Amino acid sequence: MKKALLAILGVLCAATIGLSVLSACGGGGDPKDDPTTETPSDPTNPSDPSDPENPEDPGTDTPEPVYEEVLADSGATFSSDNMKTVIEDARYPYDSGFTDEHTYIFTIDTGWSNSDNSIRERYVVLTSSNEDVIPEDALSYETVTNMQIVGQRGDNHIQQIKIMLDTSKVSEGSAYVTMGFASSNTSRSFELCAKLTVVAQGEYKVETMSENLEIDVRWSDASDVTDFTVRFWDEDYIEGATANGEACEYWFDKSATAENGKISITFDYVIGHRYSITLTTGAEYDVYSALELSNSVRGGNGYYKEDDDTSAYLVYKDPEKTVEIEAGDWLYPDKQEEK
Repeated sequence: MKKALLAILGVLCAATIGLSVLSACGGGGDPKDDPTTETPSDPTNPSDPSDPENPEDPGTDTPEPVYEEVLADSGATFSSDNMKTVIEDARYPYDSGFTDEHTYIFTIDTGWSNSDNSIRERYVVLTSSNEDVIPEDALSYETVTNMQIVGQRGDNHIQQIKIMLDTSKVSEGSAYVTMGFASSNTSRSFELCAKLTVVAQGEYKVETMSENLEIDVRWSDASDVTDFTVRFWDEDYIEGATANGEACEYWFDKSATAENGKISITFDYVIGHRYSITLTTGAEYDVYSALELSNSVRGGNGYYKEDDDTSAYLVYKDPEKTVEIEAGDWLYPDKQEEK
């Protein structure tokens, strides 16, 4: 009888041990001890990492990318003449014949040699850090060869890359634009990054200073004329900018009367800009009565020819200066013979 009782107790003990083992392997225990079982979050615990409304949840924080300007890389440079302040719906450089409406053009000098005449398209990077300000579909590019710049004596290597920005698509604010290009012919490549700031029309203000221009007409073909007009063109005009509370002008006329064979004009000069000028006879501008103007300067800071450019530019560096130049022959003598 004792042997039977001991056998029954042994069977019961073995069953108990077996159930305990099954409970540990099969997840039948306390859910807190089971790593595969979700435990409801405690809404009273602000540091609970499983709470979707917890702003300190380290699992949902994605660090913002850090941008910085890179204006030169591997011989390529983002031109210092580029306007990094962009005016909505404006164009720059302003040239109605060559720059499309609402388009800003940024020039990159590649520094490439005559071996590099094509772009590796799949490596082009043209992105914006903030598409609410500058959407990526507002950006495009075109290449400029050495021959396009210097003429037939040049070659077909890519000397510049023009980045075009459609200013009808931008909004006020700032964004970093990344521009990466690689040559198809060599291992040359670069990646630049420029911070561009977009402002509304009329929000960009330029500074001016009062300047004087004196033109000597005593030895010109119009030495017996008293009424003259000078037309000024701002070669660095910024469309949408203002000066002294008024919209800047691409060109404007100033009339003057000669006294003792000289005409004198005072005007508001936009600091740092280049001006082209044309002198014509009469109280109103008439291109066919234009006179040649000398490059020699007396006083002031500069009426000069720039490299191979056939144009002469009026430039001042200090306020209240006077530039003195001389007028010469008729530019269109045949038109004078018709009169």
